[in-house]
Amino acid sequence: MAHQIVPDQEDPILELGRLIDNESYLREKKKKIHLENMAVDLIKTEKGDLLVGEVKKSSRAMSSARFQLLFYLYCLEQSGLKTSGVLLFPAERRKERVELTEESRKEVEDLIKKIQRLILQEKPPSYRRISYCSKCAYKEFCQS
Repeated sequence: MAHQIVPDQEDPILELGRLIDNESYLREKKKKIHLENMAVDLIKTEKGDLLVGEVKKSSRAMSSARFQLLFYLYCLEQSGLKTSGVLLFPAERRKERVELTEESRKEVEDLIKKIQRLILQEKPPSYRRISYCSKCAYKEFCQS
């Protein structure tokens, strides 16, 4: 994304994700917002506090979903907004609260540094197949 390379927008998994996002939590007063490097699925107030929600197809990739939401919370905090988050898994009827703690803030900062080093490399790393490759919308790019 840093090099303006976008995933295959017609990828079935991306399309399914958009459908789940559009058809889930219809009773909520959903507000989807786009900030410079984020597309937040849901922002609402809960008991007077700002809550950021991220809708996911399943909890199978919980770790990456958690870090995505932590990144959003981190960026919003850097802009002066104190928020908490929730991962939403409509098919599983499950919610997972996510808070930006000192420990998770450090993890996000370390990941940002790793990503920045990766972006600055002259060449991308060699292709190495991992379990996520089969469902990734970037797979044709990486494998070519």
